[in-house]
Amino acid sequence: MVESGIKELDEYVEAIISGDIEACKWVRLAVERHVRDMGRQGTDDFPYYFEPKACLHYVNFFRNHLQHFDGIHAGKPIYFEPWQYFVWGTPFGWLKKEKLQDMHIRRFREVIIIIPKKQGKSIVVAGTMLYMIDFDGWQGAQVYALARNRSHAEKLGYRDAEIMVEQSEELKKRFKTNKGAAHRGVYCDDMRSFIQPLTSKPESTDGLKVHMAANDEIKDWTDFEIYDVIKQGTAANPNALIANITTAGADMSSLGYEREDYAKKVIEGSITDEQTFAVIYTIDQSDRDKLEKALSKKDPYPDIEPIIKKANPNYNISVGKDYYASEVASAKTSSRNKNRFLTKHLNVWINAMDHYYNMEEWRKCRNEKYNDWKEVFKGKPCYVFIDLQSKKDICPMYALFPDGKTKAGKPKYATFGINFLPEYVVSEKLVGKRSEYNAWASSGNFVLTPGKTTDYDYVREELRQWKKLFNIKAVGFDDWGPQVFAEQIERMGLKVLIIKQITKHLSDPMKTIDAWTLDHRITHNADPVLFWAMSNVVAKEDANENVFPRKEHTDNKIDPAVALINLVAMELEDPLPLTSKRRVPKVWGL
Repeated sequence: MVESGIKELDEYVEAIISGDIEACKWVRLAVERHVRDMGRQGTDDFPYYFEPKACLHYVNFFRNHLQHFDGIHAGKPIYFEPWQYFVWGTPFGWLKKEKLQDMHIRRFREVIIIIPKKQGKSIVVAGTMLYMIDFDGWQGAQVYALARNRSHAEKLGYRDAEIMVEQSEELKKRFKTNKGAAHRGVYCDDMRSFIQPLTSKPESTDGLKVHMAANDEIKDWTDFEIYDVIKQGTAANPNALIANITTAGADMSSLGYEREDYAKKVIEGSITDEQTFAVIYTIDQSDRDKLEKALSKKDPYPDIEPIIKKANPNYNISVGKDYYASEVASAKTSSRNKNRFLTKHLNVWINAMDHYYNMEEWRKCRNEKYNDWKEVFKGKPCYVFIDLQSKKDICPMYALFPDGKTKAGKPKYATFGINFLPEYVVSEKLVGKRSEYNAWASSGNFVLTPGKTTDYDYVREELRQWKKLFNIKAVGFDDWGPQVFAEQIERMGLKVLIIKQITKHLSDPMKTIDAWTLDHRITHNADPVLFWAMSNVVAKEDANENVFPRKEHTDNKIDPAVALINLVAMELEDPLPLTSKRRVPKVWGL
């Protein structure tokens, strides 16, 4: 492991990797990403490096210039805990290789930090804002503390920044505070910079030149436009930073939930975003099961304490055992109190559907020798499925091939495909969940068709090429697909199968893919669009433990994953032969 040279940071990273500090999946993956990136320094395809001096410049600003102002630590310098070196310090340590007019430029333009209450985030956010208007060295820095309403914006991180200035003789020489309603803020005249509290209203933020936006408790934000406006406000500033900080909540339509979902995809690698830092402190599903069992006991705390430590890195530092014990006791009394405990202290979104597939295991199913899959599987039997439901978005066409057997004699499979997309969809204006479309179009992971809707001529032509390459046993469509297109495929000499998109037909295939993934009986070529779609699939079991593929947000496309589910439905109904001799029955059971 390549070390940074910062003792506290390296020890924390090593403790997470070794398991000496128990952490949830998302913390482990975030740390593993940092370790991988440390190893990628100096390579041609990674234009970033970690500079310990830059990280310590930020961390030492807290120790040397800021003080706690309340509680037992009042008047003492703010020292970072090892986990804080990683969460708050590393985004300031990663820099771009190329300077801009002799100025160092940070790698990360956005951070997403999802963390329970009582972990000291408000005072760190406050200190970060003060750092950004002075020690960051950016003349004219405009820093905004944003929240759902003005009352909220004037509390939390902004309030802490104001108090730290007013209670420090040193800081009062550098900064001045203004509490007037029209110009409330913290100002640094030497740098011509300021911090101002703002409400999350787009009309009040349009046109701002943002150096930093501290978006606090975005679990309460249901207006996505403000995020886009702020992001546009950072466009002209190469060192701008958007900091999204929140605890979990109950509103899955909120910006907080959307950013957490995006953070998970960045952390696990289903979306490649080298300029977003993300970490989520929470618990794993197995911990949820332990929690439920423990709460039925007379004294549940001994069983729950390890779970609390896992989600709360500042356990026994900012908050101690007595506080959490009282919260656990309260959680036993009602569902409402239990849900409050889950969201505030274990960082669990209430009512959120679980992502169905294990994407860590899916990634392990990649086989690099299949990068040229068309050549490898030439002449081999396969099923093909085409999803024609959305003419204005992704139109997937995927194939499923037999791929030998395991040592135990179980069949193995390989899946590959392409995704068509109307050229009109790809635009620089794409934001949020679909912003990755542009990169995928540039890298060839989308086949762009002219116009505003998918040109089915391109789909037919690609299928003709596949017919020449492979032994296609049947082409599947869902029951909402265009009838005319299906008839044209039949005239090409291919058998057409229509599969109704109902739970009865898709539940078993969904579960089968999950089993194949965990057993590594299905392989792929790391198709990023399919990876993204698989990671978007959610499901809730019905009373009979049946599942159906769904998505939590309209932009969380699952079409390529649904194509694979349908391919497996075809395979389960009539298994593909390992050779090309077996005939597909004329009568299709689905």
